[in-house]
Amino acid sequence: MLTTAAGRLSATPPAPHGEPPSPAWPPRGDAGSAAALLRLLTQPPAALAATDGSSSGMSAGAAAKMERVRQLATPDVAGMKEVSEELAGREAPPGATVTPAAASSSSGSGKQQQQQQSDPKSKVKAADLAALLRVSPDTAKSLLASERELGRLSVGAATSSFKAAAELLGLYTPPPSSAAAAGAGAAGSTPGGLARQAERDLVLAGRLLARQPRVLLVPAAELRARFGELQSLLLVPVATARKLVAAQPGLLAHSPEVLRGRLSGLCGTFNVDTQLASQLAVHEPALLAANAAELSTRASALASELGLTRPQVVAVIRRHPRSLLVAADAMRSRLRKLAELLEVPRGGDGLGRVVLAAPRLVLLGEGEVEKNLEGLRGLLKISRDRAVEVAAEVPALLTTPGPVLAERLKTLGQLAGVPVGQVRALVEAKPSLLTKTSTAMKRAVAEAEAEEAREAAEAEAQAGGGKGGSKGGR
Repeated sequence: MLTTAAGRLSATPPAPHGEPPSPAWPPRGDAGSAAALLRLLTQPPAALAATDGSSSGMSAGAAAKMERVRQLATPDVAGMKEVSEELAGREAPPGATVTPAAASSSSGSGKQQQQQQSDPKSKVKAADLAALLRVSPDTAKSLLASERELGRLSVGAATSSFKAAAELLGLYTPPPSSAAAAGAGAAGSTPGGLARQAERDLVLAGRLLARQPRVLLVPAAELRARFGELQSLLLVPVATARKLVAAQPGLLAHSPEVLRGRLSGLCGTFNVDTQLASQLAVHEPALLAANAAELSTRASALASELGLTRPQVVAVIRRHPRSLLVAADAMRSRLRKLAELLEVPRGGDGLGRVVLAAPRLVLLGEGEVEKNLEGLRGLLKISRDRAVEVAAEVPALLTTPGPVLAERLKTLGQLAGVPVGQVRALVEAKPSLLTKTSTAMKRAVAEAEAEEAREAAEAEAQAGGGKGGSKGGR
């Protein structure tokens, strides 16, 4: 059946009058005719000329007709390109949204990025500082206004100092050199997780340095030298030095000579040797960032307001070195409010005695002391006047949080086996009972019970020995 259909299709119909007969189509009943037709539709004219007559066996008219069919099926790439370029050159109609075209080549993209980046030799502007420190433009403007010298710094120098400071903080790792990267076999781009972590570290570094932007004024090499000097001065490892700089980035803004002078000032203020002064600086790095003369002035103001001797004041500030981080005027106001609240006179016999009994009071603000006094009054169910008397007698109760005092009161009642009301009356009569922790109370009771049991056992043993001796005498 297929053969018959192929024969019918291959028959040439009679040509119309006045037209030459059409050439016969190649038979479709075999694979060779299909291959020939495929070549006619896909190959260019040059290839057809080379193969025409040798493989297809078609006449010249048939080949020309198939060539026209092939041209109709082949897209006109050159024409389409011309139309595309013409449309791209026209202006967009009003109201149309224009999408910027992609760069034509990698070199063009590189030029565009270079234009967007700031010139390393140009002076730092608000936009440059915002991008470097990862802060808002408003914050960058504020920093430039407060530290005008930053505006005279070049972008390249600021970037170099920022990277050096971030590296010292452990928040930045410099990329390997080209030679090292080639030797490592071009390991490839940084994984996404590591890249995100690196950016978070740089954001943190920017926040830290935004607190002390003068660090950017120090050249990168000098920053590294100062970090090493800080380690040697305080005799601390790298990890500890990083924590100190993270707490007080301004330490890198001072020369080693300045820091040595401040450490010497701490020795005089706290009346300690260099080793103990270093430990104080490690515990409170803000002491090393503050001016030594200012710290001495604050210590003198504290002694004058409390009416204490120098050794007594030194004992207070050794217990709480942060008390010297409060400005002298603010400390005077705080201590005078405390004297008024507790109704005690200023001087050694009044306020001085209270602070010596509870040195932490110098760290509490006016509102905190008032809040703790009200908490004590509510806990013991007493009047305000009586609460003031109790606090003046045992000032340590004002430095202990209310929930802690409530827990101690509960523990005391459990150990004594008495109701809460009775315990309150007991504490009001002897407020020092609440100065012991719950753990210390339990331990003291356990030790007392053990001592009583031991004494009872010894007494029983002695009694038994006495009875045995009397029986033997009989």
